[in-house]
Amino acid sequence: MPFRCINSDDACDADTESGYQTFLMRHDSSMAETVTGWPSVFLGTGTHRIWEIHTDDGGNAATCVWEVTVEDLSAPYVDCPLTDSLPLYLDGNCELLFPDLRDSITVSDCNGWTNDMLPLPNTLFTSDTLVYMTMYIYDSLGNGRWNNHSIWMTMPHRPLRAPGIFP
Repeated sequence: MPFRCINSDDACDADTESGYQTFLMRHDSSMAETVTGWPSVFLGTGTHRIWEIHTDDGGNAATCVWEVTVEDLSAPYVDCPLTDSLPLYLDGNCELLFPDLRDSITVSDCNGWTNDMLPLPNTLFTSDTLVYMTMYIYDSLGNGRWNNHSIWMTMPHRPLRAPGIFP
């Protein structure tokens, strides 16, 4: 509902600041609360009804009513310590079960979040390869962001040994 102000038909003495009260009905409540000092009021997501009753010195009153809708349009915040070309080492059988790297990131969002990752955890790799790992982190409202990295599946570094040349 856009801003709506209901004015009194009574003539005012233009001193509407001499007495007014502000009330707030939060989206998840059926109780009105009196508001003093707007900078200290936090409005969470949802639609909140706000109204002010102004009274001048002559007893004339006017009420302004409006609704404020707070929407979450931001993707979750992601702090990721992973780096591109992160090496993961194949075992002695030249195999690697891809680890679940979703726990390596820190995510915060006011509406909860989900993290989808590809390749899926426990995907089997059997050769030295470079894999594009992607995570999509999104909240319950569909706001999301990508977190992508190149992961290098490789053999662990071993000293080279050649018969007859190196002992």
